[in-house]
Amino acid sequence: MGVKFNREYNEIIEELTDALLDIEGCHDIFEMSVEDWTQMKKRDRRELIKTLSDDLFYGLGADAFIELGDSMITYHKENHTITISYPVKPTVTIPLI
Repeated sequence: MGVKFNREYNEIIEELTDALLDIEGCHDIFEMSVEDWTQMKKRDRRELIKTLSDDLFYGLGADAFIELGDSMITYHKENHTITISYPVKPTVTIPLI
């Protein structure tokens, strides 16, 4: 299936990375403790999440709903968007076109 987009891929990944960094418990996917995660340099955390963003982008092509930490990442094929729904923060919408 795949995720259809026509914006610059790097722009989409940067926005997705920013949104994923706001997810409470995003470090759990790396099997890291909160202490280990917070001790990492901000730059290193961002690079790790950027790699995850790339993987999730392609994963959304096969499964339109992916749960991460306390949030839900959803690919909306009909709207050409990805949304990140947090439990207590406003939803982030990333346009793909």
